[in-house]
Amino acid sequence: MPSSDSLWKLLFVLPNVELPDPVSDHEPDTEEQGRWLNGITLGSRYLAIVSSKDARVLSMANNVAAADKLTSSFRTSTGAPYRPAAIIASPDTPSRLWQDLATIVDFRNAAAFSFLLRARAAGAAGTAYAEPTWSDTFDLHPTVVSASNRLVTDSDALRALYTEDATYLATQSPHLSLCGDRLYPDHFLFRVLGSEWRRYYETGGQRSSRNRALFRSLQTAYQACSIATKNQGSLYEYGLQMALWVSAFEILVWPRSDHAGLEEVVELIGEYNWSDPQLAAASYTHTRRGQSLELNAAQQAYTLVYRARNRFLHGEPVDPQDLLPEAHRETVSHLPRLAGVLYRVALSQHLGPHYELSENEEPLDQLAHELFSDWEYERALLRAFGIE
Repeated sequence: MPSSDSLWKLLFVLPNVELPDPVSDHEPDTEEQGRWLNGITLGSRYLAIVSSKDARVLSMANNVAAADKLTSSFRTSTGAPYRPAAIIASPDTPSRLWQDLATIVDFRNAAAFSFLLRARAAGAAGTAYAEPTWSDTFDLHPTVVSASNRLVTDSDALRALYTEDATYLATQSPHLSLCGDRLYPDHFLFRVLGSEWRRYYETGGQRSSRNRALFRSLQTAYQACSIATKNQGSLYEYGLQMALWVSAFEILVWPRSDHAGLEEVVELIGEYNWSDPQLAAASYTHTRRGQSLELNAAQQAYTLVYRARNRFLHGEPVDPQDLLPEAHRETVSHLPRLAGVLYRVALSQHLGPHYELSENEEPLDQLAHELFSDWEYERALLRAFGIE
């Protein structure tokens, strides 16, 4: 029997994700038509998101009873068994990584946003494929295998320790369908967010206000991307999502000038290089503190998000029209969906200058994939403003 030190560690399971069965001759991070056949690592040598049928997870299950119980305990709402995806750590992972929850959460967020924003753009563009659009898809299950190889549920609201002979049963979120058989990445975000995570956590000594802001912003955006379930999808829940989106944007721009407000975010979004001249054109005017701002479509869309956030947070009377503004009701997608498209623009400007692709240095197919990802967001915004 292998020693526990030679086994990969089961850190968390993702109850709403079921990845395809692994194929041993595929490298990690290899995607075939949305199928991840040997896990998602974001280029990390230590952490991976894999199927629970992965050989490393099965080895843990064969040697640690609690790991076997956890990964085999999941049932759908109809009672059908399934094995959720898992986040695992290699045997040589430094303890500072796998024992630090922020490290794992930021790894999960980097992976999640490699898929979420592209799916939201697909929804805004009206294409057929549009999942996962909710961050809850990537939630971590609170039951884990403890350092003493016991099954433990640990959350702010519940702490439970299970005996070896105790029955354990778990399920997916009631608000979501299982996802994972097809996960289409934003190739730019997949490459760049993985690089930023490795730079911040694995290599050490390369932390800056820029990448600290990135991961703090992603944590905020993860909340903004969640399903509105606390009040059964009330209007005010979506208004709070607008508040979180604005915070996610403002966290990104703070390191640029030690200030964060509408002007700074609009300036950041305005630096994006649109290939479509209709999106690049300053076709809109916004009056701010007595001054007129000439804005392109993306900048105009952000002012709508910002205005909606103010109305909801400041206690002004609100109605559904604040999430689908009257001046654009026939064309603009509802703001919670459109905010994700704008956030990708902001991320691109926050990160892109440090990770520009060169045809002489990178494979042409990678360049083509990233250009296609860019085009999908352009298509979403064109359709949103009825100018395609």
